[in-house]
Amino acid sequence: MRKFLISSLIIIALFSCDKKEDNVGFQYPDSKVWKHRVNSIEELKEAIENFDGIEVDIFYHPKRNDIYVGHSYADSVNNLRFDDFLSSMKQYKKFSLHTFFKKRHLCYWLDFKHLDGKNAEQAIQALNIIVEKHKIKEKLFIESYSQKALKTAKENGYFTMLWVTSLSYKEYKTLHDTIAVMNNIRECINNVNPDAISCISDMFPILCDSFPEQKIHFWDTPKKYTPKNIEFTKKICYNENVRIVLVDYPNPIDY
Repeated sequence: MRKFLISSLIIIALFSCDKKEDNVGFQYPDSKVWKHRVNSIEELKEAIENFDGIEVDIFYHPKRNDIYVGHSYADSVNNLRFDDFLSSMKQYKKFSLHTFFKKRHLCYWLDFKHLDGKNAEQAIQALNIIVEKHKIKEKLFIESYSQKALKTAKENGYFTMLWVTSLSYKEYKTLHDTIAVMNNIRECINNVNPDAISCISDMFPILCDSFPEQKIHFWDTPKKYTPKNIEFTKKICYNENVRIVLVDYPNPIDY
């Protein structure tokens, strides 16, 4: 009887641990450094050799009711469907064991272009079909500035990333500008309750200092692979609030 009780307690404890793990949220990979703008099959092939995560620009094509890879509607001429983009990884013949493991655990930052309150329902439904097919829902973020669209994504079980504005978009960076921008960001966060916020790297470290409770993802880091730029990228990575830093470097960096 005693053995039975002990076994039961162990089983309950294990299930409790599993449940707690499910509530943790997005499972970030080891490296914070992800590859920026991977918008072609060739770029994808190169990125998965070295990076744990990639950023992909996608958009919804209403006439075709499908998701395409690209920065704008004009990129639909490339005719690269997001489904085909993901399927291409299965076609690579020569995978090392290391690369095969990375491919299976690759994480995605989906910069969803032109997503708004008007097309969110149709766009997310189209994305659902692709994501379920490739079983990557737990491995991706949907990024958008549209609060209504992110709420729709959240209702569909996605991890959401709120794009927030930057002081660099202001002509004059006065104290009044700073307070206004930060108040606006706080209002948006409270309205959406995203899993993370994203912004250009010019907002480091003020964004981290202003919103210490948020997971922060930075993009538009210095593009050239120079010692000075690498040190700046490392400095961003050292901050515990920062979870992802997009780079254009050929390889991730150690920090």
